Amino acid sequence: MTAKQDSLSMRFFSFVNGSVIKSIFHQVFFRNRTVMAVVWGVKVPPLLKTLPFGTGYTDLSGFLLRGVLTRLIQSRNLRRVHEIGIGQYGIMCIYMRKRFPQLSISGSTISQLEIENSSRAVTLNGLQIPFYVSDVLADFKGDPVQMIWWNLPYYDSQILEYLRRLFAQVHEKKALVDRGLVVLATNTVLLRAEAIATLVDSFGHLRVIEVKRGFWNPHAILTIEYRQVR
Repeated sequence: MTAKQDSLSMRFFSFVNGSVIKSIFHQVFFRNRTVMAVVWGVKVPPLLKTLPFGTGYTDLSGFLLRGVLTRLIQSRNLRRVHEIGIGQYGIMCIYMRKRFPQLSISGSTISQLEIENSSRAVTLNGLQIPFYVSDVLADFKGDPVQMIWWNLPYYDSQILEYLRRLFAQVHEKKALVDRGLVVLATNTVLLRAEAIATLVDSFGHLRVIEVKRGFWNPHAILTIEYRQVR
């Protein structure tokens, strides 16, 4: 994407983001059970009224992340993956397991409520996916996986500290196989891809191998490769 294209996409996104279009868009694509069933192939329970305002089944980052994860799973023939921050209904884990039945998937979050809601959704889809509470990878369970992904809470002021923990724990917890991947989704208005890449560079066992950007919005997906320290 050229600087001119990037500027145009940002201006278009800013216009949409500040208008009633955003509310309509979110209601139709992110909070609609029918869309989730048709577009994602995932059955979901009604959104709980007690959830924070604006909560949806997924978001724009999730749509972009889905495409990158699908490509990586197919091109690398992945078998073992893990999601950090599964969200209120575990949508990405459920989608990936239904799309790739051979996948061994696990998920973690700091929220017990997310575990409960996501487990309900998993059961609704006739699946079994283990979810557990963990602060980033502090309580990572099981054998090393081939890919970890996280649709980042980029609105959180402590996000760079969370990422610093993640990048250290990937090695400390032996969470990834050699040349395993960490895939991160971010809204670059709130957390620039360049800030994440700079942090990655401070860890000798990690390197950014791809940054995929939305063509009309400021979201980006970073793919990071892990090399085991000898």
